[in-house]
Order: sequence, then C-alpha cells, then structure tokens
Amino acid sequence: MPFLVYVDIGNIRSSGERKGGVTTAPSPSFLGAGGVQGRVEAWIAAALTHARMEPTTDPAGFIAEVPAACGAWGFGETPDEAIVDLQAGLEGWLKLKVEDGDDDIPAMGGISFDP
Repeated sequence: MPFLVYVDIGNIRSSGERKGGVTTAPSPSFLGAGGVQGRVEAWIAAALTHARMEPTTDPAGFIAEVPAACGAWGFGETPDEAIVDLQAGLEGWLKLKVEDGDDDIPAMGGISFDP
C-alpha cells in the first residue's frame, strides 16, 4: 500500500513561464523562499476536482486518491477528513516529484511543473 508524505512547501519560489498555454515552474531549483505557493495551491485545488473516494472497512473510513497522481492518497474517518489528508499527500507528492526531476507530473488546471 502507498504511504503519505507530509511536507511543508511554504518556502517555494519560481520564475515560471507559460509554454503553449500551460504555466510551467522550474524544477528542482524552485525550492527557495517566496512565490510559487499560490501555484502549488492552485495545482492541488485542480487535482482535487479529479479525486475519487472509496469506503474502507479495515480500518473503517474512506480513502481518497487522484488517479493521475499515482501514489498520493488520503485516509479519513469521513470523506471530508480523507480529502484534507489527500491535500497534504498531494503537497508532498508534488514536492518529491519536482525535487527528483520526474517528468510525469500531470498538468492540473493548466498548471505544469515540468523539469
């Protein structure tokens, strides 16, 4: 089963640019102080519109996932708790993908974090 990584990505900056209608952020050098946080939050908000929810029985609760963000998921006793947990999981997932220079980060809401 995949695991969640909780990471604070509040100290991110970018000199992102637009390419073919998609806003891109530099990788992995964007980890610094300042301004990409709004773009990260917008990417996560767009990703959450694609979330799928499944009830679980052991333990009882709900698992939320975004299929395009393979490996990022959230768990909660209620659907709302699962979505909050998924949001934290997506933050960590995105940060790790960018730091690793992965080229399989899906664009969400027109925002891309291409290497």
